[in-house]
Amino acid sequence: MFKRVATIAGTCAAVALASTVAAAPASAAVIVSVCTDAYAGYVDCAGKGWFDENGDHFYLRDNKADSAGVVMRVYVDGTYYDEFRNSDGAGDTNHWNRDIAEGKEITLFVCVSDNGEDQYDTCDSATGSPT
Repeated sequence: MFKRVATIAGTCAAVALASTVAAAPASAAVIVSVCTDAYAGYVDCAGKGWFDENGDHFYLRDNKADSAGVVMRVYVDGTYYDEFRNSDGAGDTNHWNRDIAEGKEITLFVCVSDNGEDQYDTCDSATGSPT
């Protein structure tokens, strides 16, 4: 009985490790991601934005059914670049494809936006550079 349990446990561990290793290259291209902060009834990570350098894709996800949307401001090498909004509802991820020169530093500011009014106390930012 013990031998069978150990074999099953070992197989599960091997499958989990293989899944982790297989998933790593796909996520390695995401150089920066950030969630909104909790404030005044808005929960932590009500919205999330990220940049995938593999194809220069920006994503903005609304994580919370709170009747509010999400906004993301993008800076490239410290200069304002663009703004993206997602007001499509909880669980929806919007996608934009842009052309960013290689080797640039990307900064994302992500905030809750309620009826078009950005909730600045929920904003958070993160910066990333290609490796």
